[in-house]
Order: sequence, then C-alpha cells, then structure tokens
Amino acid sequence: MPEAAPTEVRPEWFTCVPARDDLGLLHRLFRHAWLTELTNLIEVCEANLALDLADLRAKVRALRAAPRLSPAVFFIVHRLRRGIAAGDVTEVFDALFFLRRAPREELTARPGMEVTSILTEAWEYGFVEEMRAYRPVLAGGEPVYPYDTLVRPILSHPLEGHRAAIAEAHAQIRAADPVVAAEHDEFVTHTKLFDGVVLRGMTATHAFGAIFLRIPPRDDDAVTYWIEHLVHEISHLKLELLAQHGRLVLNPPEERYPPPIRKDPRPMAGIVHATFVLARMVRVFRALVALGHGPAHAARLDALTAQFEQGLGTLRAHARWTEHGRGIADTLEPCARGLAVPA
Repeated sequence: MPEAAPTEVRPEWFTCVPARDDLGLLHRLFRHAWLTELTNLIEVCEANLALDLADLRAKVRALRAAPRLSPAVFFIVHRLRRGIAAGDVTEVFDALFFLRRAPREELTARPGMEVTSILTEAWEYGFVEEMRAYRPVLAGGEPVYPYDTLVRPILSHPLEGHRAAIAEAHAQIRAADPVVAAEHDEFVTHTKLFDGVVLRGMTATHAFGAIFLRIPPRDDDAVTYWIEHLVHEISHLKLELLAQHGRLVLNPPEERYPPPIRKDPRPMAGIVHATFVLARMVRVFRALVALGHGPAHAARLDALTAQFEQGLGTLRAHARWTEHGRGIADTLEPCARGLAVPA
C-alpha cells in the first residue's frame, strides 16, 4: 500500500523528552516527503535533459510501499538537488544512473541494524568524502586542529569486539530508557564504523538511517563510549525529523555562539542540536547510574551534565524560539532529569 499523504504537524511532537507515539508517523512523513521530492527531481531532469525516465519514476513509486529505506535513497536526492542547483549535468547523470542500476535490496533496508565498516556500500563514498572535508575553524578563522580530518575504513581492528560492545550498549540503553531504544529501532538501519581523527560521529538527513561512528580509543571504556555516541546520534536523527516541520529558532544562521561540545562557534540551530542530544545523554546515564552501573558511567554523567548546563545557559541567554522550538526549550531540563513530558 502507498504511504498516506502528510498530515498536520502535532505540537506535542516538539519535546526533548523521548515519546513513543510519534515515531512511526514522523518517520513515514519524512520518507513520503523525500520520495515526493525524488519524483519531482526526476521530472525536472526529464523536462530539461530530454530523457525518458519512466522506469525511475516507477521505481520510486514502488519504494513507497517499503517500510524502511536505505540511506542510499536520501543520498540520491541530495546529489540530484546539488547537481541541479549547480548546473552540474555530470553529477545529475551519475545520480540517475545509480538509481537506475541499483536493485531494490540496495534501496531498502533489512529488518534490524547492521554494524559494518564504512565504505561497504557504493552510495557511501560520496558521503564519506563530505566527512573527510570537515574543517572546523575558531572565531578568528584559524583551524581548530593542526591536522586534517581522517576518516578511514576499519582494517586493523576486528569488528567482532566492536559489535559485542555495541550490543551491550544497546541493551543498557534499552534498560535505561526504552523509548530511546525504540527510536533507534525505528530510525537506524546502519551503523558504520571508521577509524581516524577529528570527527567522532556524523548523521545527516541526506543519509538518513545511517550512523557513522569512530571506534573508541583503546584506553576508553568501550561500552560507555558507545552508549554516549549512540544516544547522541539517535537524538540527532529525532531532532532532524522534527526540524523538517519548521524552524526551531529565529536567530540568523550567520550568528555564532560558543558550543557545549565542539570547539568551533556554531549557529544557534547547532546549539539547539547539541543541547538536545546532551539532555538525552544525561537522561540515559543518570538512569544507568541509578541502576547501579559503575564509575565509568558516573564520570561520563558528570562530564555530560557540565556540557549540558553550558548549552542550556547559551540557549537561555540568546535563543529566540519559534512556537515549535519553545516546546523543545521547555522540556530540555525535564528530559535531562529523567521526567516525563510536562502536562
């Protein structure tokens, strides 16, 4: 059955506190919007490049019945957008050809979640190049790091150990907050691991469903590390879905503020993202410490709480919230404290 058309936005969606009721609908609306845009972009290409792309339009119609899409679909949309905007016919042809040759199993996601190295699928190469181009700079324009970003596939570390630690991290997240675990189950299709420096993780709407995470340092507690970064990226995906329905803050994007996690000044929307994910990480670690987990979790809770308070202070001082954003703002502290949505 085709997916239903989007419905009106619900104000109760805009909360930092994990809530189960909206997960499936939010995800369906997101997929619907991107598949509709993909059809529109294909029609633009047909009209302007004298191409017959009826087979691609039929392929996209068939994808509407799929319960889970591969990140490849969103990345195709991204490449078509970018190519059309830049007048880059080669990029447009590359994206259309990828869509034409990709079998259905490359465009849909299997049940569950796969943990692999980066660069195991063809669509990833373009996204990984974006990751490698990351160059954060300080307020004065000087680089944050005296070295380039490195993002490399896993060659020298057996994946089995990482998979086991990630499985334990998921089990602990589920015990601490079942709704955060449900968000993972609904949104995440691929966990992609890499080695390198500078970047620790990345998600994006144009690769929705994939979480890219750097493997932990050898001297770090692996399970604690994975809990932090999995909750971080899951929460980014949730907030990205909400942000598709309207701006959260009115601050101009050219304004920059000190962030609670990264070193490079960020637009206010970035501060909102960082504080949102920190509230949820604090929530999960607070619950795990209460369940009796050891000093590594307690130390991470202390560090994350300090970052959360920094982000919250910046928001209180400078954020100019929209109506939707106000729902996020009012629930940041209750979320971090482990409370339910305020009545």
